[in-house]
Amino acid sequence: MWAVLSSTPTYHDWILFCDMTSAFAHRKRVLQILQSTNPGRWVLKLPSDSLFIRTLFAIFPDARIIWTHRDPYVSLASSLSMRSNGRKAFNRDVDIEYMRQRFPLQLALHAVRPLEMSRERPRDFYHLYYDDLTADPLGQIRKVYAWLGDDWTAAAENGMRAWLEQNPQGRFGAHRYSLAEWGLSKADLEPYFSDYLRAHPMASAAVASA
Repeated sequence: MWAVLSSTPTYHDWILFCDMTSAFAHRKRVLQILQSTNPGRWVLKLPSDSLFIRTLFAIFPDARIIWTHRDPYVSLASSLSMRSNGRKAFNRDVDIEYMRQRFPLQLALHAVRPLEMSRERPRDFYHLYYDDLTADPLGQIRKVYAWLGDDWTAAAENGMRAWLEQNPQGRFGAHRYSLAEWGLSKADLEPYFSDYLRAHPMASAAVASA
């Protein structure tokens, strides 16, 4: 988060390649303490774990990953937009050039490192595609439950239906973004995502606002 919210090039470059073993070991101990009186399965959503996914499996060898795939060009445009908004709270200038220089590589590593692990541990990854999820959320989540070996109950389904009805996409307005506003194009970014797209070729012909 600090690497995202501030222009700290030394820290940004260091954290992408540092040894995170002690941090993940600390997290495991905290989760064990919390779980000591509340047994069950942990469900964690932390996209930045994908940068350190090899360490994650070293500390949590029985982890299982649900990987939601989306057009990386759209994802990058969205991420740059959201990050620029966050940076405004800590910086007088969001420093567009700094973001252009460093964030594409960072986002690419979010895809490349899990891709390597998914080839080594294919049974531990469930590939969930964004377009399928938005088109049929309940149907897709039912498949996730089956993959995990969890029971799909009427109470769970009814709860999900109620949530979806109360929280339709666009409820708070549309988030509009594009690569063009950052002076980037798909051609600029193809080297970052070429391996990922060969494995998961879902990228569209053009990046549209969403």
